[in-house]
Amino acid sequence: MWTQQLFRKRFKFQNPLRQNYRHTQCLGEFLGLDRRLLRSVIFFIGDAELKTALPENVLTKGLSNYIKSFTEPVLSSARVVEIEHELQALKTSRASRRADHVKSLKARYESVTTCPRCGGALVNYVRHL
Repeated sequence: MWTQQLFRKRFKFQNPLRQNYRHTQCLGEFLGLDRRLLRSVIFFIGDAELKTALPENVLTKGLSNYIKSFTEPVLSSARVVEIEHELQALKTSRASRRADHVKSLKARYESVTTCPRCGGALVNYVRHL
């Protein structure tokens, strides 16, 4: 989890690096692409101040330059058109509705009895000295 501070209030949110990793895994699987062909970028809009050193794909400025830095084509024009059609179909399908996605995330991360990673039962561990 990461923490956002706005004035004196703190808000926790999912680690966007892990979230993007999962998104690229799913997208690569859906499209039948090697995940290494997909580029992940996290961009914070506004006056975000990052307090720790992060990878080069976590940005608060320079998004356009970062994207333009990838100059070698990795897909043919025909494959790009195919992917556009596949993504448009996915976007309009019932299974990918935002509300369903948000509901799924809440169920996964709000549980106090189920592990959000593996789905297994959480074990109450008490260490006796």
